[in-house]
Amino acid sequence: MKCDLKVFFLLTGLVFSSNVFAHSAADSNNEQLQTLVNQSDAIFYGEVKEVLYRMSETTKRSPRGIPHTFVKYQILAGIRGAVSRELTLRFVGGTDGKGGVMLQSNVPTFRKGERDVLLITGGELDDCPLVSCVDGRFRVLDGRVYNGWGVPVVSIEKNIEMRGKPRYDVNVLEYPTPKFEDLITRPEIQESLKALMATMSLKQIKREYEANAPKTIKVTYGFSDSGDQRLDNPGRNRAISTSENRPETRAAIPVSELISALRAASRKAGKPRNKVLLVDPDKRFAPYEWELAIAPNIDDKPRTPTAEEDAEQKSMLEGDDLEN
Repeated sequence: MKCDLKVFFLLTGLVFSSNVFAHSAADSNNEQLQTLVNQSDAIFYGEVKEVLYRMSETTKRSPRGIPHTFVKYQILAGIRGAVSRELTLRFVGGTDGKGGVMLQSNVPTFRKGERDVLLITGGELDDCPLVSCVDGRFRVLDGRVYNGWGVPVVSIEKNIEMRGKPRYDVNVLEYPTPKFEDLITRPEIQESLKALMATMSLKQIKREYEANAPKTIKVTYGFSDSGDQRLDNPGRNRAISTSENRPETRAAIPVSELISALRAASRKAGKPRNKVLLVDPDKRFAPYEWELAIAPNIDDKPRTPTAEEDAEQKSMLEGDDLEN
């Protein structure tokens, strides 16, 4: 095919970045295991069976809604609290269905088939149902434990010790490729479309897009692997010499060790305080209002935005980039 993937990349190249950077994994899981368990209302070991993306209802603060990710887990082992055989969790972020992506730096990504040990908070739903969000997720890769960003957990004897070569390749957001009709509603895509229509008809562009677009789009985020041994301990000062920052030789702990430790900590923590609320991706839902949660006495009287604020809001609403 003469155009090959050219049409697909020209149409989608402005919509997302293929490498989005999140905060340092060295900042994650810095609390002791008991503290994390004390804050949890349910803990389980499970496998992701389905990942769905939905838009929230619109509000004054979010006039076009906010992308959310719904993750359905099959429970392989219950550790704390009452959980059914399947549980669906809702996280802020994901795709808007039109090629736009919103990523929040402390919210992990999920893919079908992944296995995790999750520490869940109950009560009122917010932007993330995990204890300290990404800190409440332990990835299980080949039967061994990694933190939410893919850094090996090598010891849980005193604190949660994370060292060794990171598996940043697991931090992937994968979502269905948007339909052509939805994609071309984005203003920045319409600019690319005008350029293509200088030599092709809209019907031809659609045919090329649908023939060459992959079924899913993958967006990775984390840290690039440059081969530098100092990356074995993310967050370390690069001025530290190799001799002062030797690569970790211990393997990640097996998942059975983590589960045993969590069960012991759960017995010390006592009964959970809150019920884990159920969510349904097929029902309408309102987004969590961060500002109201932080400042409940906020003055919600209408205010005339400045010219700069108005321009910025217009740019966001027209779909410049949904990433946080």
